[in-house]
Amino acid sequence: MERNYVGSNYFDYDAYIALVDKIKAKGDTDAQDDLAALDDAMTSFRDYVSKVDAGEQQIKLAAVRFEGPEYREMVMKYDQNRHNQHEAAIANVRMVNRLAEMYGRKPLFTGDDTERLQVADFCLDVVIKIFQNRMM
Repeated sequence: MERNYVGSNYFDYDAYIALVDKIKAKGDTDAQDDLAALDDAMTSFRDYVSKVDAGEQQIKLAAVRFEGPEYREMVMKYDQNRHNQHEAAIANVRMVNRLAEMYGRKPLFTGDDTERLQVADFCLDVVIKIFQNRMM
């Protein structure tokens, strides 16, 4: 996958770690719910990247296997799925930034949440940064 805006980074990994630490330090049942919501959102960002990648592959294969209306139907199905995943990513970007604000932390998403391509790049940044910082 390639970024839409080369040289930009819309995921503040350090803010993510600081938010997790702050929520864990709170330690009550609300904090557990907040951690679960954050985990779900982070999963949705990774899922978005996976779905877009898989959809692109499916379209390439469909172009070889189908023609006419069948092909157009496959492309429309892929586009609708990608759109739905993207809308979920946008909603979750807004949610994690509100969560960060509630805990007095910097936003995780540093772009403009009305710019769809910035949100897409953010999702890719999440995958890359989490992978780069995995525990070995």
